[in-house]
Amino acid sequence: MLQKTKFDFFQGQGEYQLLPVEFFEEEIPFKVKRTYFIVAENKETQTGQHAHYEEEEVFLVVKGFAELVSIDAQGIEYSIKLNPGEAVYIPAMIWHGFKKIDSNTVIAAFSSTHHKADRSDYFEDKDEFVARLKR
Repeated sequence: MLQKTKFDFFQGQGEYQLLPVEFFEEEIPFKVKRTYFIVAENKETQTGQHAHYEEEEVFLVVKGFAELVSIDAQGIEYSIKLNPGEAVYIPAMIWHGFKKIDSNTVIAAFSSTHHKADRSDYFEDKDEFVARLKR
């Protein structure tokens, strides 16, 4: 089962805060090859659910609130609520997706691989994924 981690990573005072580069070097359990941001601007949103054959990811809520969904080893779906400063590490072959991202939320995503436009690293059939777990 995935576990969230709380980071007190912001430095600074007043009108701005900094996210120090040490966060990437010390807290992410793989070499980061790609960084991207998920930004929900004016409405609650969600992402597609899937697993990756090779890719590992860390999702860090910078601002706002998000609810990530996953599947445990018995094939049961559960969710993890993430507030600012909370992150979750997603190993390869773990089902995941955001079922709720509040408006004005920013999530930083760090990946162990470069993006594959052909989606060859994606496992997107939930029923087949659960069937594999039960074998």
